[in-house]
Amino acid sequence: MGRLFGKMMTVSNRKMHRAVLSELKPCGNVLEIVFGSGSQLEMIHDRYPEVKLYGIDISSEMLTMAEKRIGNTAALSLCDCADTSFGDGYFDAVISTDSCYFWREHEKVLNEIRRITKP
Repeated sequence: MGRLFGKMMTVSNRKMHRAVLSELKPCGNVLEIVFGSGSQLEMIHDRYPEVKLYGIDISSEMLTMAEKRIGNTAALSLCDCADTSFGDGYFDAVISTDSCYFWREHEKVLNEIRRITKP
């Protein structure tokens, strides 16, 4: 079920992924929250191979799918996006496309994004 859903999301989110990519500038560290199949990380890597990419998701099935898709081009891990182990201001950019309905605690996630993103 998860793989099918992941494939459907990849297709339906292409336009949004392109919009994010058009706004993203080359920078040091980028985190994607709820990376799904890894398609957006793949697009970012293709455009900006020098960027260090990270991704977190709560689905082990999506982790496996993304690892097959993008290999070691991003540091992927299972993690609750409301409580990460990243340091304060670690990321130059944090992105999350079409995924906030997967978040369990919206306010905590937004506070965590603020904490781990450079001012």
